[in-house]
Amino acid sequence: MSVDPPTISQVIKTAPVILKPVETVGGRTGWSTMCVCEITKGDLGSKVMVVLQPVPSECAKLGLDPRIINLKPPPASYEIGLWGPWTINEVEGKTTVFASRYIIA
Repeated sequence: MSVDPPTISQVIKTAPVILKPVETVGGRTGWSTMCVCEITKGDLGSKVMVVLQPVPSECAKLGLDPRIINLKPPPASYEIGLWGPWTINEVEGKTTVFASRYIIA
């Protein structure tokens, strides 16, 4: 009996934090992709700035390249699943999450 592998969207649902991008950050961001996201699952607050750090080239790729968020369709059509560890920086009441383990669908 064969079982179909889970879809990327199904895998994202298992993440401890799920984000919905609402606005991208343009300009120079180094190698990272930055966007403002609403939290749809998890305890990081309601809205955060997320810095999606590039995945090292030796790692297996799964999901969409984070640079896709800067293209069309609007970023809100994407969903991001985060797995730890991540780093949180709070400055003047604004939360920034630096993530390196994520999947975008």
